[in-house]
Amino acid sequence: MGKTLRKILLAMLTLIALVGFTSCKKESKLPILMYAGAGLKGPVDEIVDIYNKKTGITVNVIYGGSGTLLAQIENTKKGDIFMWGGLDHYKKAEEKGFIEKGVEFVYHEPVIVVKKGNPKNIRGLLDLKSPGLKLALGDETSLSIGPITKKMFEKAGIYNEVLKNVVVREGTVNKLVLDVDTTDIDASIVWKTAESQFGKNVEAIPIEKQYLIVEKVPISILKFSENKEGAEKFMNFVLSDEGINIFKKYGYEVINK
Repeated sequence: MGKTLRKILLAMLTLIALVGFTSCKKESKLPILMYAGAGLKGPVDEIVDIYNKKTGITVNVIYGGSGTLLAQIENTKKGDIFMWGGLDHYKKAEEKGFIEKGVEFVYHEPVIVVKKGNPKNIRGLLDLKSPGLKLALGDETSLSIGPITKKMFEKAGIYNEVLKNVVVREGTVNKLVLDVDTTDIDASIVWKTAESQFGKNVEAIPIEKQYLIVEKVPISILKFSENKEGAEKFMNFVLSDEGINIFKKYGYEVINK
């Protein structure tokens, strides 16, 4: 009887161990739900593809303006990772208690985007107040470039004058680039990396140093993530040399810590 009981107990323990191993294995392969600023699409798509090939884990990405995506997660309370276009909406998410852990890792530099050849001879921020220009600017609540643009105009003392030239507000930086590229819009302000990602017949004009405000891009794990282990592993991959080098390839400067 003793030997039989031991055999039964051993079989039960083995079964429990196998079930636990299978459960852990399944959990480690759970898909990851990620939110990302639309201007980050180039490097994020590449990183997600490489990560999937290396691990077999699917990362589903929802792109949009950071403010729009913040409103979405506030409503759904779902998601694992959020890569923000800047600090403004990230800090709002922190205040709301949505952030488990976050790291600022690359810079976002604003530029003026104009049509190729610069037919309006726009040389800097101050020229955007010139009468007759048609401007497309980022919405000041729904995407990260919006509040940064406003702050730069205020720093230059031309905010109210520039508003007279604004004919459209957009919710993503790729739309801002396309407005200049494909319509009669003369100029916009976007992230430097977005100009090369989304435009074909456009060029970038640097903003004067005395008015320039460079933003930081954070990546964070969301507090309500149901796959924090998977989220942590993916975030570590983004912040690894391999992940950072992909961002460098797209023109991002790395924050040295």
